[in-house]
Amino acid sequence: MPPDGGSAALILIGDSAMMAPGCEMKSHPGAPRNLPSHPCKLAAKRLPPLITPIALVWTTFVAGCFYPPRQKPLTPNRTTVILNLPYDLAWTTVQTVVARNGYHVVTDNPNNGTIEAQAVGGGFTLDDADCGKLRGIGGKVKEEPDPDSSAVYDFHIEAREPHQSLVSIEATFTAPLHVPLHPLTDIQCVSRGRQEARLLNEIKAEGPQERRPVEHATPDILKNPS
Repeated sequence: MPPDGGSAALILIGDSAMMAPGCEMKSHPGAPRNLPSHPCKLAAKRLPPLITPIALVWTTFVAGCFYPPRQKPLTPNRTTVILNLPYDLAWTTVQTVVARNGYHVVTDNPNNGTIEAQAVGGGFTLDDADCGKLRGIGGKVKEEPDPDSSAVYDFHIEAREPHQSLVSIEATFTAPLHVPLHPLTDIQCVSRGRQEARLLNEIKAEGPQERRPVEHATPDILKNPS
């Protein structure tokens, strides 16, 4: 403590020094006028090592802000297609497209018309989904999906009429979120509709190629093959 019993603190900024509120500069007789007395000088030496880590932590905290995806969800007309096929052939069509893309089938239930399939090895990019932005030291940057990301497609096949079926797709894109000083979490990205459009086009193209085996055909078809 200074001789007068008050408290004193000195903060160094760059090469200059600034007195904290309530700090009174005192000098010993004969000491140079531009040097602080020993109590404030001691505080000046101890504060910079403490201020530097605090500044680094604050910079990291500000740089680690996450901004969620702003992409709007897809409308139903972008995720559905009508096939002029009976339900069983529409089901086979979707199975064929899933297998051709090399997806891993998680579940399939022909009784309720659902197939859940997962792309192997990540399976999507920022062209397929919006995963939000992460503020870096240089500004906001787009959050990139990595090999641990996943793309899951839920297909639903529904019979509309005896010879017409509705096929819909719901894609779920998930990516790990890497934020400094925060535990690793998963975020759900918002689809841009690119993969859904591609799969629906493949289903539409495959549909007309599907045929029932001859032994399952109706007697009229057997009598009058076309």
